[in-house]
Amino acid sequence: MSSIAHATPPRLFTISSRECHMPLSLSRPIDEPLYTKPVHSAFIGTSLEADLRVHDIILLFMCGLTSNMCVNMTVRMAENLGFEVFVVEDVCATLDRVGPDGVRRRAEDVHAYAMLDFCGEFCTVVKASDVQGLLGN
Repeated sequence: MSSIAHATPPRLFTISSRECHMPLSLSRPIDEPLYTKPVHSAFIGTSLEADLRVHDIILLFMCGLTSNMCVNMTVRMAENLGFEVFVVEDVCATLDRVGPDGVRRRAEDVHAYAMLDFCGEFCTVVKASDVQGLLGN
């Protein structure tokens, strides 16, 4: 597993921000790589792709914040780079968004549309309960 966070402000989820701190039950193991990224995609400005290829990892399970931004960009790029991608939809989330028309969209709706955009195009969308079976364990 690997963790990814924004490297610099003013991003909401920078390493030093309150929002970036995970509950102890979700804390990253000390030996797990932490990639800090300057933009939305985890593949830009990091060694993530090279590290995955060195270890012959082609199957990726992705989750995180935010579904329609960073998860979206990273998933699309992973698929374009030739990885087989699964998004674990119930371990992703997003925030309410205000559209160009001034209408506030609920986070649940924004998330649902992000998952809809993935389906059959860039990845396979699964539930957390499906992951172990997909790994063959």
